[in-house]
Order: sequence, then C-alpha cells, then structure tokens
Amino acid sequence: MSLRRREQGTTVLDKQEDTTPPFELDDNEVPTSDPGVVPITMGWDAAEDDKPKSRFPDRLKLGETPVLVKFLTVEPISWHQHFVASKNKPYVCLKGTPRGCPLCAIGDEPRARHMMTVADLSDEEAVVKKLEFGVKLLRELKQVHNGPRGPLDRFCIRLSSHGEGYAISYTVDVVKDRDLEEEEGITPEAVAEAIKDFEPLGIDSIYTSSYEDVLEVAESLV
Repeated sequence: MSLRRREQGTTVLDKQEDTTPPFELDDNEVPTSDPGVVPITMGWDAAEDDKPKSRFPDRLKLGETPVLVKFLTVEPISWHQHFVASKNKPYVCLKGTPRGCPLCAIGDEPRARHMMTVADLSDEEAVVKKLEFGVKLLRELKQVHNGPRGPLDRFCIRLSSHGEGYAISYTVDVVKDRDLEEEEGITPEAVAEAIKDFEPLGIDSIYTSSYEDVLEVAESLV
C-alpha cells in the first residue's frame, strides 16, 4: 500500500499489483534456473530496487524542511554513545559489559542517545525509520507526549531542526486530524491504512561494535 498525492491535493491509498513470487528463497538457498521459482519483476522501479535489505533501517534525517511522521512508539530506547571525530563515527558505550568500555577507560566521555520508531510520511510511500536524538529533542518530545496533544502516537507530527552542533534546536509541530488533509493532503484514514502493518523497532536495530573493534579504536587514540 502506498500514500499517493493526487493533482487536486487529496491523498488516497492505491493498491499495488501483487508481484510477490509464489514463495521466497531463504538467504542460504541457491536460486534455481526454473523460471517458475526465480522471482522475476518488471518495470524501472523494480530494476533499481536491487540493494540488499539491512536489518538496520534508515535514520530519519532532520533539517530546515519539516518532515511529516507518525510515531509508532511512545517511549524511547536509550543508550550511551561515544563519538570519535577521527573516525567520524559513533560507538555504543560498552560500560556495564563484562570487559567494560575501552573508550571510557581512556577518558572519553559518552553522551546519552535515544531512538524511537516513526513512519516517514514525506514521500508517496510510508517508510519505517528510526529517529535518533539527544537530550534537546528528547525534552521537546517528552513535553508533547505529556501535554494536551499527547501521547506522541495520537496525531501526525512535523519535525524539523535548525542550526548545528551545540546551537541546534528542534521544532515539534503536532498536526491534528482535522487539519491533516488541508495542510498535508493526507487523510487520517490513509495514514492509518499505510502504517497498519508496521512494527516498532527493537534494540537490535541499534548497531553495537564488538569489544575488539572498540578496543582498536581506543588504542589508536592514545
């Protein structure tokens, strides 16, 4: 099912032709040459959709342009994270694990990170994404969640960010159902239909490097 915007500005859910093969091959199975078994598709979109699927969904990217989302969870998953500038990469803090955290051992201070699952409604088709954020957006979301327009999954929400680094700020704009079609060209019923089969992401969607990898990074910094 997909969200589609008509020229008049209204949004409907269009049923897509079912191109699912009779059965799917497991990752470890060798495809057969039998044309009745090999999944064959048609069209430009299908031809471009050849990237391997990851168990780590895309992160929702925020900027000056507001992104319309529907929250699929109302409580965050939280952890602490190191950011190593020389690698331009974050590493989940391993403090509390049996061997401890090598980055903490060299004095690197981790920061709190949080994640919630959202449906990105900014394109024709709704997509499950993970919204990762720090303390600033956490406060904004918690205020909305506990306020008169909460909980977070009650209405669609427009999210945007402004500035960079320590100066960054966020806007969390709740869109009530009665305003959704006029402002976004999407009906509440269309949103509900588009996300009805979506599942919230779990802690396994947060990539955690191995102890050995984190140790190697820590040793490279001293």
